[in-house]
Amino acid sequence: MLIDEWAFDPQTVDGVFVEMGDIDGYTEAGAILSDDEAYRYLLWRVWDPEKPTLTYIMCNPSDGRGTKNDRTLDRCESFARANGCGSFVVGNLFARRTPNHEELRADDDPIGPENDRFLESLSVEAETVVAAWGRIGQKFGRVEEVVAMLDVDLYAIHVNTDGSPQHPLYAKHNNELTRWHPDA
Repeated sequence: MLIDEWAFDPQTVDGVFVEMGDIDGYTEAGAILSDDEAYRYLLWRVWDPEKPTLTYIMCNPSDGRGTKNDRTLDRCESFARANGCGSFVVGNLFARRTPNHEELRADDDPIGPENDRFLESLSVEAETVVAAWGRIGQKFGRVEEVVAMLDVDLYAIHVNTDGSPQHPLYAKHNNELTRWHPDA
């Protein structure tokens, strides 16, 4: 399993569980969620374990789980395949699961109690990290904090006019990854 290759065992973290899915076309599909399912810390899909993994950092998870894809995850797969990868992992600036970004503002803890631990693990394990939180992620802050914590070269599928890294759902399929920095 992809998580077996990580520097720490996520199954030893209190308050989280690993949900594995059986989705056609993948050799492995999973997610790490909080016990109450209010937070999703990581999600991954594998179709060719011999190829590299593309890591995405987006704003927050909506409904995607270890057992089901949504349109965003389908686009993440498309970009990963186009870049010669055999898997992808998704982390988020905020781990709170909600399709309504405005709910993040009202939430007492939109980041999640274990989110930083999982984001830091991504920076150790990642081969290529794609910043993909879009304008919404820029608007809600926390970008500089996460960029400093990751301490890796970041890439973007496309850069929005406000300088934010474009969300995969809104990017063209033929975009190439380019280096991205929040000060650019």
